[in-house]
Amino acid sequence: MRPVRPRRSAARAFAAAAALTFGGAAAGLASAQPVTIDGGATVTNDPQLLLTLESPPEATFVQVSEDPSFVSSEISPVAASTTFRLGAGAPEERSHTVWVRYLDAARAPLPRPAVAAGITLDTLPPRFEGVTLRQREPIFACTENGPGVGGTSRSQLVMELRVRLGEAGAGGPRFELAGVPAAAGALQDPSGPLRVQAPPERPIAIRSRDAIGNVSPWTALTTPRAEVTRLAAATLPFAYVSDCPQPGRFAWTARVRRAWEQRGHGARHRQILRVPVSRLAWTFYAGQGLGLNWVHAATELKVRLKRRRMGDYRAAVAEIVAMSTVARSPSGRLFRLNENLFPTPEGHPAPWRDGMGSALLLASLAPAIQPGAPRAERDLARGVAGQYLETFSVDSDNGGVTWQDGGPGQWILEYAFRRDDRVLNGSMQALVSLDRFARQADRLALRDGAWRALADQARRDVVEGGRSLDRWLSAYDLGGGATRYSLLGGA
Repeated sequence: MRPVRPRRSAARAFAAAAALTFGGAAAGLASAQPVTIDGGATVTNDPQLLLTLESPPEATFVQVSEDPSFVSSEISPVAASTTFRLGAGAPEERSHTVWVRYLDAARAPLPRPAVAAGITLDTLPPRFEGVTLRQREPIFACTENGPGVGGTSRSQLVMELRVRLGEAGAGGPRFELAGVPAAAGALQDPSGPLRVQAPPERPIAIRSRDAIGNVSPWTALTTPRAEVTRLAAATLPFAYVSDCPQPGRFAWTARVRRAWEQRGHGARHRQILRVPVSRLAWTFYAGQGLGLNWVHAATELKVRLKRRRMGDYRAAVAEIVAMSTVARSPSGRLFRLNENLFPTPEGHPAPWRDGMGSALLLASLAPAIQPGAPRAERDLARGVAGQYLETFSVDSDNGGVTWQDGGPGQWILEYAFRRDDRVLNGSMQALVSLDRFARQADRLALRDGAWRALADQARRDVVEGGRSLDRWLSAYDLGGGATRYSLLGGA
C-alpha cells in the first residue's frame, strides 16, 4: 500500500545538492534532468520504489544508487521509469537519498550532474506512548449496592479515552477501537479525549494506523470497574430528593416531634429549636408542639450561608424540597410551595400557605448548587426553582400566594387564606426575596442561559408586586410614625 503526498520541492532540493556536488566537473554543461520517486511521495512503507525519469537524448543507460559516489549501484537501460529497491535501514528514522546519473552506450557517465530525490521509508505503525481510559460521568446510587438512579446505570460506563501516539515517519497518526459499538471501525484523532460508552470490566481493543497504512496489531484493554457515587443531601441535594426515597412531610414532621419528645426538654413559646434528626430550624408553639415556620427556617439558612456551612446548608435545602407540595395551576403548569403544618394563632387549621416564606425559600435554592455539580443536578435545581417561582403566578384561590385585587399589579399574601387582611411587611419581604432570586438567576445564566427566563419572570413579579404596593401603601400609614401591620389590623 503506497499512498503518496506530492512534494516536488524535495526533488529540486536534492537536484541542487547534486549540482553542487558535481559542480566542478559539470559547470557550464547542460542542466540535469529531474527524477521523481513514487509520483512525488515523501514517505513510503514499501522499499521497492518507482522512479520516473526525464532522460537526456544521448543517454543509453541509467545508474541508480543510494551512494553519491555510485560505488554500489544498479544500472539499467534508459526508460521513462525504472524500479529501485532501498537498502535496509531503521524505519521511521532513516531518510533515503536516491541518486541518478545517465550513462552512454559504453556505460561511461554523461557530462551532466547527477540528480537526487529523497524518500523516507516507514514500515512501522505509530507507537502507543500512553493510553488512559477512565470513567467520565458518575453513576449515582441512593445506597452503595443499590441500582443506578437519575438516568445513570451500572451496566454502561461513560468513559474518557486519551491516547498518545508517537509517529516519526508518515505522520497523521490515528487509532481505532473494537468492542465499542459507537466508535468501532472509525479512525480517531488522538489530539483530544474521546467519549466512549461501554459496559464496565469489558474487554475492548485498540490499534494504531498512520497516513500510509501501517497498522499495528490489536492491543487488549479492559474498561474500568464502575465507580459509584452515593447521593448525599449535603453534596447533591436536588438529585438526592428527586431520585432517593423520601418520607412524606407529615411522616417527617411526626418523626421530628417524636425525637424532640424523647429528649424531654421544654421550650418557650415561639422558641426556635434544632432537633438532631433534622437539618432545619423548628419553632415551638405552646399547646401545639414543634412546627416548621418557613420564615424562621429560611432565616436560619441565611446564617449558615453567611458562615459557609455549606454541607448543612445543602442538606437543609434538600429537606425543604422533600417537604414541599407540588400542584398544577389552572394553566396546566406545575408550581411548588411549602405549607405550614401547624394551626395559626387565630386558629386556622393546617395546612396553610404564606407568600413571605415561599419567597424566602425560593431565594435559598440557588446557593445550594454545588460548584462543578453534574449537569443533571443543575437541571434539577433549575426545574425546582422554576416551580417555586411559578407559585407567584398562581392566585390564592387556586393554591398560590398572590391576589389581584382589582387594581394594578398583584399582592403577595402573608396568609393566603386572609387575602382581605393583607400584611404589609410580608409582601415587601417577598418582593425583596424575589429580587434576590432574580440576581442569583442572572449569575447562573452566565453558564446556563435557561436561567435567564427565570430571572426575567422574577423581575416581572417584583414589578407587579411593586405596583400593588404603590397603590395601597398610603392605607397603612396611621400618621405620627405609626404603621399598620395589616390592612385590617392596628398599629
